[in-house]
Amino acid sequence: MDPVTAAKVVVLKQSDVYTTLERYIDKENIPTKFGGGFAFQNGMLPDLDHGIRQHLQWTTPSECIPSGPVKWMQADGGKRIAIATGSVDRNVPRNVEIAALY
Repeated sequence: MDPVTAAKVVVLKQSDVYTTLERYIDKENIPTKFGGGFAFQNGMLPDLDHGIRQHLQWTTPSECIPSGPVKWMQADGGKRIAIATGSVDRNVPRNVEIAALY
């Protein structure tokens, strides 16, 4: 591991995980497996809060983040574009703009 990354890594005892996370994250956003109130499951799609939804302009009719990888890219004028990436049916690359954030 390079030194810059190593400086950011924190190894905790099980008993210190929740108290450390709570310094940076509200309890309702800490996964329940770490003692918080967020019932996270692998594969869950993001549940965008009202503040983010107000600033998104969807370019797809579904108005939701699709499953699979999404890449945010900086565009002109301070705008950020959400691009659904990865592949469809394993062989067809996916590169679809789904939303813009202003």
